Amino acid sequence: MNKHVIQYILLFFLFVPSVKGASSSPFEDIPYFFGADFLVNQRLGNYFFDISKEKQVLKKPILLLYGGCLGKRYSVKPWLRFQVQGLFHFGSLDVDTLQKTETYGYKHAACDADIHILLPEIDPALLYFFVGGGIHYMHTQMESSNREESGLDIKRFHPSAQGGVGMDLRIGSGFGLSISYTFRYCEPVAFEDQRDMPISAIEYRELFLSHMAQIKLLFDVSID
Repeated sequence: MNKHVIQYILLFFLFVPSVKGASSSPFEDIPYFFGADFLVNQRLGNYFFDISKEKQVLKKPILLLYGGCLGKRYSVKPWLRFQVQGLFHFGSLDVDTLQKTETYGYKHAACDADIHILLPEIDPALLYFFVGGGIHYMHTQMESSNREESGLDIKRFHPSAQGGVGMDLRIGSGFGLSISYTFRYCEPVAFEDQRDMPISAIEYRELFLSHMAQIKLLFDVSID
């Protein structure tokens, strides 16, 4: 799979017209948005040993990622809407051991889609819950202070499942502000680790339990 696939999917949904015949929902007059994201990722490293058929799970240091988003919403019912967005994030992490320091760099891009369940609007605010998922691309690189040890360069596409809660606020004619929290479950890192295992490689998979805070500016781009 080419990493540009995420870009093509996002562009399709951004420019496709709204659903014909759909019932209006609050804030449908400002369907576009862009904003900033902050992610706190709880990481669980899973080692799978072929010989003993055992699995070892280790807690890894928390990873912070920063980035932004761009997307569009589609009205379906007065209490229901659909959202698609593109996301990009980056971050780094230093892990110190007795013998060395490992520096990890992360680059992340995604296209995800959510179904929003809207609560009754209390002007000027609207509360909503959402569930969804997405397609993600994670590029992980590692460099070690031990020059005799090789680094890592891992590129991986993976799916995700997520859900959360948010609130929309009108801040003026033709503009709004959206604040949301998302919990995401995904597995962005997977490889065969043989750096310290000369006989046979060990399968390693890293699970992310992510907590994402978003703030988005809502607007419209239609020209009368």
